[in-house]
Amino acid sequence: MRPISLGKYLLLERISVGGMAELFRARSADHDQVVAIKRILPEMAKDRTFVEMFADEGRICGTLDHPGIARIYELGEVAGEPYLALEYVSGVDLLRLLNRLKQRGQSFSPELIGFICAEIAEALDYAHHRCDASGRPQEIIHRDISPQNVMASFAGEVKIIDFGIAKARQRSAETRAGVLKGKFCYMSPEQARGQPLDHRSDIFAVGIVLWELWVGARLFDGRNEFETIEQVRGAIVPSPSTRGRPAPPELEAIMQRALARRPEDRFPRAADLADALRSFLRQQPRPAGSRDLATLTQAAFGREYRLEQKALEDCRRLSFAELEELAHRGEALPPTRQVVTLHEEKTQLSAPNALQGVLSPPGPPPPDSLPSQPTRLGDDQDADHRAVAAQQTRILEGGPAVESRPAGALEEIQTEEDAGAVPLREVRPEAQKKRRSPWIAVAIALLVAGVTTLGGVLLLRSRAAPQVGTLVVAVPSKAQAEVFLDGKPRGKSRAGRPLIVRRVTPGKHRVVVMVGGSPTAVMVVLRVGEVHLVSLASSP
Repeated sequence: MRPISLGKYLLLERISVGGMAELFRARSADHDQVVAIKRILPEMAKDRTFVEMFADEGRICGTLDHPGIARIYELGEVAGEPYLALEYVSGVDLLRLLNRLKQRGQSFSPELIGFICAEIAEALDYAHHRCDASGRPQEIIHRDISPQNVMASFAGEVKIIDFGIAKARQRSAETRAGVLKGKFCYMSPEQARGQPLDHRSDIFAVGIVLWELWVGARLFDGRNEFETIEQVRGAIVPSPSTRGRPAPPELEAIMQRALARRPEDRFPRAADLADALRSFLRQQPRPAGSRDLATLTQAAFGREYRLEQKALEDCRRLSFAELEELAHRGEALPPTRQVVTLHEEKTQLSAPNALQGVLSPPGPPPPDSLPSQPTRLGDDQDADHRAVAAQQTRILEGGPAVESRPAGALEEIQTEEDAGAVPLREVRPEAQKKRRSPWIAVAIALLVAGVTTLGGVLLLRSRAAPQVGTLVVAVPSKAQAEVFLDGKPRGKSRAGRPLIVRRVTPGKHRVVVMVGGSPTAVMVVLRVGEVHLVSLASSP
């Protein structure tokens, strides 16, 4: 793409896009550094609530300055469209790293898991107890800690990202009662019940990440969203030994305490969780650190790492003034990327010296990989990224040479075979001699144009943000209820199982729940992407 001017930044390449925002690799005029620019999609800029959430992320995270948290440099606005200038983290999230290891029959060592989770806990403790300029606690709670929201950089850093739904004292877009925010399978029990939260909710989420990195499978994984919610509410945590990978007793004790159902039974602070993990590491023959994580990440994503380094070189090789001139002339960044031959040898993760103490010895076959994206409320940002990542994986594992691209680049990668549109049918010699009427050719051209236009419209609609929400109706465990939405029956809740009402148009709705012939009516206001919980009684 050609450089695009955005205030004091130049957008050089779009690296991901979702239903609500898009992310660019960019250059800043200040100190001429590479940054990431997060920009709201035009269709979402009309949603005042989402714009407030976006601005809150900038205000909250913009005050945080910790090596374990990806920084936000600036919350800005150009032509009425807000944007965030973020620290550019060159690496992959923990979910991608975990699944890549599983694909190769490998798993994290206990030392490396302890190091990663200790880094997460220390960064969270800083955010939890951060004070503003007047000395008042900001009371920041991330509320969405998960493997997808923790980056492992190629330099061996562990960084928390995405404070988009974080809770803080100064937040302007408040969460309304009954609205669940976050990913179901990484919620704390109190979060899944819609109860007030404190920093110990994040400690529970770190416990989930710790358990999943060790076992290599989802901890709370029901057949549907609400079976998952019930599992989270119960907080029944199986021992890793029941999943085929017994944990060291000290590490399992840390998991169990972090994952305690009652907040008062967990670690009092995230720093206490970090201290327990550091103590565990000191008992190991060879504690792991950032150098080990860098070695593992670069080995697991060797080809992607090389492409990423090349992309960063492309970003830096021209001065900011030269890039501005390209933007002014509407010209694209001159390509210098090389063609990568894809039949080169695969990166081996079993190198005995470089990765000693980083990977666990081979054991029983690991469970299936974690899904690329669990149910997420209010954000489908990863969907397109996963599709492209899958395409990259397919190409990188075999096939003809392709143009080098950075890891996570959004533009679709095509082979020479892919670029040739549709395959042509064989044309017989005698058929070539027949001439068609020019009117037939015109009709065919119009038909093709119409189909292409219709296909483009449908494609754009399929990629648009989901303009719907979801209602969850929960009743006491032994009750049976019939649910009416705006006067129309929408189903029954039996044996205490919540009723899911999907694809509800945002706006104000009247929900009536009939239990034993007795109606209970409530008005709800649903917004795009929300899951609104209507509960007649709290679960025990």
